[in-house]
Amino acid sequence: MPNINFVMPLWLYWVLLGGFPFLAMLAARREMAAAKADSGAPNISASVAYMFWLTAGFLGIHRFYVRSRWGFVFLPLFCAIVFVNAEIKQLREDISAIRQAERTANFELRGARDEMQRNVAGATDKLKAAEAKLAKAHDDTQSATVTITEWNRIGGGFGAVIAVLLVVDAFLLPGLVRRAREKERVDPAHRFKPIELPPEPAAHVPEAPATPVHRAIGSAVDWAGRFVSYWTLLSIFVYYYEVVVRFLFNSPTNWVHESMFLMYGMQYLLCGAYALRSESHVRVDVIYMRFSPRGKALADVMTSFFFFIFVGTLLWTGFTYAWQATTIGEVSFSEWGVQYWPIKLTMPIGAALLLAQGIVNLLRDIHILAGKR
Repeated sequence: MPNINFVMPLWLYWVLLGGFPFLAMLAARREMAAAKADSGAPNISASVAYMFWLTAGFLGIHRFYVRSRWGFVFLPLFCAIVFVNAEIKQLREDISAIRQAERTANFELRGARDEMQRNVAGATDKLKAAEAKLAKAHDDTQSATVTITEWNRIGGGFGAVIAVLLVVDAFLLPGLVRRAREKERVDPAHRFKPIELPPEPAAHVPEAPATPVHRAIGSAVDWAGRFVSYWTLLSIFVYYYEVVVRFLFNSPTNWVHESMFLMYGMQYLLCGAYALRSESHVRVDVIYMRFSPRGKALADVMTSFFFFIFVGTLLWTGFTYAWQATTIGEVSFSEWGVQYWPIKLTMPIGAALLLAQGIVNLLRDIHILAGKR
């Protein structure tokens, strides 16, 4: 197969970060509504089918998902591509060895010519041997290049067949999903069996004084935390792409790792307030957990000074960094060249959310100490 030289455009990266959570939340809401309408029973989903088509369609997983045996058509084609790539990889290693032998022959040829000029005994035989070795290296290189071209053509043919099948299935999937759902309604044996998971404990969100401002802050913090949580799903798709192109198509990327660790940095900053609101931060509370509610409130009020120093510093320095990155148009030093100002802008935004939630928590603790709750 030919190399995959795709590099994610910067505009697509920002569109995915901004739009993917909305699409994911919409799909989740639709699936929850469909499950509720169908008495909560699991059902085949068109969204999931298209997700399988996009991410693992070359294996026919979307066909297996809708209970279609035509998925087995994809498997031999995929195995053929893997075999072709293994052959191409071996040929590339052979070409590297041939080129090394060619360089060695050139070195011996120059040495033999130098000895010929100095009339060294046996120089003629060395010259003939070096020329023969160099000619063989040239022939081997041309032969291997022709063979690689032929294997690329064969692999490209298998890939083209898979691409055509995927394009056809893109139009057929809605009908396949409808027929699979109809089979589920007629025969419950066609339903997927639900996975029984133990119930998760509900996150403890301490109550705050019920004022419009507090409710607005809580809504903003919750929305920001839920929004960036869907970025984790996005990283699964991106790293899956990296694994496929690296190990199946011998085309590793540089932009995948950079894009994802920058995304996780922004996620860390924007969901900090959500973690504070739900008391999800990791802390050593061997002594704190033994306090009464008023004792905990007193400890939180006394230590809040250090919290506000940290948040204030993060807010000020984050705003400074974001402003500087915006004014100079700062980009990364890698070949991808992603803009840094949106990334650094999450520092003051996350700090502002963290500060607002910290104030809400402080007011809650003061109300507890005042005996109003």
